[in-house]
Amino acid sequence: MLEIVKGATKNTGNIKFENQVQELFHLLNLGIEKIEAKQSTGPKFSVEPFVYCDELTRCEIPKRGCSAEEAIIALSEIVEGGLRPQSTNEVYNMVPQPIPETVAAASLMQLYNINAIMDSYGGKSLLFEQQVSRSVGRLVGWDNASGISCSGGKQTLLYAIKSAIDRVAPEAKYQGVPDDLVILTAEGAHYSIEHVCELAGLGQDACIRIPVSSSHGIDSEALEKVFEQQVRLGKRVAGIIACGGTTLDFLCDDTATIFKASQKVCQRMHLSYEPYLHLDSVIGWLWFSFVSASEFELLQLELSQTVVEKIKSVTSRFSALEKFDSFGVDFHKNALCPYSSSFFVRKKALEEERHSYNPLVYGDLSAFTETFENSRSSSGIASAWVSLQRFGITGLRTYLGSLLSSAERLKLVLADEQISVLNDSSCGWEVIFSIKPTALLNKDYSTNLLLEGFYDYMQQLVLSGKNVPNVSIIKSFRQNQETSASHGLIIYNMNPYLSEGQCEVMKNDILQCWSDYSQSISRGITDLNRLKINEPIR
Repeated sequence: MLEIVKGATKNTGNIKFENQVQELFHLLNLGIEKIEAKQSTGPKFSVEPFVYCDELTRCEIPKRGCSAEEAIIALSEIVEGGLRPQSTNEVYNMVPQPIPETVAAASLMQLYNINAIMDSYGGKSLLFEQQVSRSVGRLVGWDNASGISCSGGKQTLLYAIKSAIDRVAPEAKYQGVPDDLVILTAEGAHYSIEHVCELAGLGQDACIRIPVSSSHGIDSEALEKVFEQQVRLGKRVAGIIACGGTTLDFLCDDTATIFKASQKVCQRMHLSYEPYLHLDSVIGWLWFSFVSASEFELLQLELSQTVVEKIKSVTSRFSALEKFDSFGVDFHKNALCPYSSSFFVRKKALEEERHSYNPLVYGDLSAFTETFENSRSSSGIASAWVSLQRFGITGLRTYLGSLLSSAERLKLVLADEQISVLNDSSCGWEVIFSIKPTALLNKDYSTNLLLEGFYDYMQQLVLSGKNVPNVSIIKSFRQNQETSASHGLIIYNMNPYLSEGQCEVMKNDILQCWSDYSQSISRGITDLNRLKINEPIR
């Protein structure tokens, strides 16, 4: 390591790479030690409330650099207030504990500083990127799939909408995005799509939401009606973003419905184009592993009939994926990879996408001609590749089946006279429930307000370092589908082997916290009249 500034380090000259690796392990161990010393239990690292402007007035680059150890020790503060996915009580959202081998894969890419910008610069990182894309594509019969590694599901949507613009308005590449393009998607699809339309130059108003009446997504009549309305308004439907499974109630469109309805309108209205079809399956891609599963293979997994039927229900909705153009994958959501590892996967072969029908050889491939970044980490590529190799198709199926089974187990334990499960029919593994207040509490407060207060109460406990379930909340659950929609608390368990005993402990902890919360209201400690919460994003 070269001397950076006088006094910053005593290590000068050339140090062997092995010594650098030893130093890395030393610093990692030091960091882990300091972080775990802060808090080794609970769903969140505790944090003291702070004011951003006050903290920022005190920050500055030191005049003299500190030692590596001092920097890492000071850095350990960064986790305060962050989630601890190692905890069984971390049930706030889909944040799993990554497995060591995927973390090792990502770390290796950082250690060797591999930039996946072009093959002559980043070695085989672009080949491994295409291997991941091709492998996942083959799960649904896309034998020539190609793809792009990116930072998250939002960016997969950005690639999809950019692809839609390129198809319907190729002139936009040089002249800018025309103002007659719109994107269709379902109510309940990801909240970021409007922002993605803004980033793509379409504007947020170009995102047209279609009402849905069930978790099975958009029906044919609704899609045709909205599509025709937009055409009559002089708009071109550049793309349709279908839901491939959401975090709440697992909203999943039927790909056959989307394709057939789109084709009908195109033919009936004599359109000169066909909309780009993208499946937002950053969560639902895990179900792809079951698309070709036989009855015998399902039987071998020893899953309950309820879980098997839910898996079949989802995979049946992917029957027309061969008619779609692309889909999204988040390996950091449900393939035990560290943040971030996402892929935008296209049906087209790499050569076809690049308008080159000559065989690509090493030295030909440059990613920056189509990526949003030039500087692009290989960590997400490496961790995704290792995950697929470690899991295999059987492992992916087992993991998904275990998560779904854990959710069913939790629902059975939770349901009683005091707790109502609100999403028993969901094909996902989230558990949404409500707690029945006492008549005395209900006399002064609505159930919805009491649930909001309980969510806030639990968050305060978690932020203070208490080891209690880090439940989340959804306001007016299924408000687009039911007139009697109400609030629900959420348990998003990421432990695939949650036992009945662990479920009982989680339930008892929640009910004990509810009892304490109810008493704090009765004693005037908690004032719901001053309550104001922000609903968590999903």
